Amino acid sequence: MIGGPLSLIDHDRFYDDLLKPSLIALWLSQIIVVAVFPLFLRARNTLRPQGILLALGGTALMVFGLYSTIRNQVAT
Repeated sequence: MIGGPLSLIDHDRFYDDLLKPSLIALWLSQIIVVAVFPLFLRARNTLRPQGILLALGGTALMVFGLYSTIRNQVAT
């Protein structure tokens, strides 16, 4: 609610300050969704090795995105 008017003062700094936390929240939420996918398949009795491999691959990709966001300088 207060973020909108504050962003008008210095929108470049506002963007730079909030980009990294937003990306971290994005990657964490995606990791949760992808990592629990095998549990969803198990609940529906359709768990197969392909589902587990897809979840592992997706989780690895999301962890790499999170690592890249934390490790690298973003928005410079």
